[in-house]
Amino acid sequence: MEINTESFPQYLIIHVDGSLTNDDLQFFKNEMEIIFENNDVDFIFDFEKVSFICSSALSLLFLFMNKIKAKNHKFIICSLRDEIRRLFVITGVDRHLELYASIEESAASLI
Repeated sequence: MEINTESFPQYLIIHVDGSLTNDDLQFFKNEMEIIFENNDVDFIFDFEKVSFICSSALSLLFLFMNKIKAKNHKFIICSLRDEIRRLFVITGVDRHLELYASIEESAASLI
């Protein structure tokens, strides 16, 4: 798994590359905690290169969302692959998270 960020004045894009499996969750959680502590902005998670998400990762996303919303910032996920989007729909996660088709749509929603 690889995590890269792009910083803008009002938001931060977090590009996630790889799978979010039980083996990767501690690394992912640790990296996100550092990013959240050092940035007081809205967050856009680019999942274009995420190939798999386990159920524990879904729980972790809700934890992140609640932390970010508690600071009155937005938590957005974009660029989901079709199979990941289907998982979000089947599990009902899509009703609770703010999802967009692209980074551009996500950024436009913040204006």
